[in-house]
Amino acid sequence: MINGTCAGNVGKDGELRQVGNDQVLNFSVATDHYDSKTKDRVTEWVGVSMWGKRAAAVAPFIKKGTPVVCIGEITIRRYEHNGERKYEVQCRASDVKLMGGKKDDAGSGARPHVGSTDNDASDDYGGL
Repeated sequence: MINGTCAGNVGKDGELRQVGNDQVLNFSVATDHYDSKTKDRVTEWVGVSMWGKRAAAVAPFIKKGTPVVCIGEITIRRYEHNGERKYEVQCRASDVKLMGGKKDDAGSGARPHVGSTDNDASDDYGGL
């Protein structure tokens, strides 16, 4: 298992789905890096999935353009498409940090608070 971190901007609004008795949130993150050979900035896409109560809590805030940091298990899927070898990077996130972004209605720019008045749930979301 490879654990890692990816940071970037959400590519499109997250999609929260019910899978059996659990929930999964799927979204993509655009990460940029500098290619020293071509001297260009390159954008790589990482598909992110997050499961359970945390996924449901984070889902309303996963909007296109939102800066996030995702921490979790990284996998790379290799496949061929029209004779060309392709790679797809996925992150099964155990934690997603919201890094700011659009200002709230009050104009403060504060990050949204994710939590609940339910003691059991608020302990789960303390880092968000």
